Amino acid sequence: MDPYVLAKAHSGIAILVAVFYILRGGLMLASSAKLRSVVLTAINHTLVLVMVLLGLYTAHLKGIPFSNSFVITKLICLTAFVILGGVALKQGLTKPVASVLWLLGLAALAYAWMLGKQIAPAFF
Repeated sequence: MDPYVLAKAHSGIAILVAVFYILRGGLMLASSAKLRSVVLTAINHTLVLVMVLLGLYTAHLKGIPFSNSFVITKLICLTAFVILGGVALKQGLTKPVASVLWLLGLAALAYAWMLGKQIAPAFF
């Protein structure tokens, strides 16, 4: 498969991940019961998994080693995004704490996007 096509698919899925994350954040801020929707959560988790796996496969096809600082930094950002978003969107937190965690997760996703667009430097 052409790495260029896979990279474009990865970018499109990343946009969907961001849209679903923002949607779920809005539901959290509105204290909506729809935030706990199994369908919405399953779609989100599936998109994140496909995005990460497709990104790793694309890097492999392009010959980028997994020890590359670009790949490591993106994986750190996406791990932070998943952890911060997972904690922020769970029940039991106050809205201010959940909002800050949610924004930090969004910042991690934004940094991963900027890294992919070569706007921001890698950490290592």
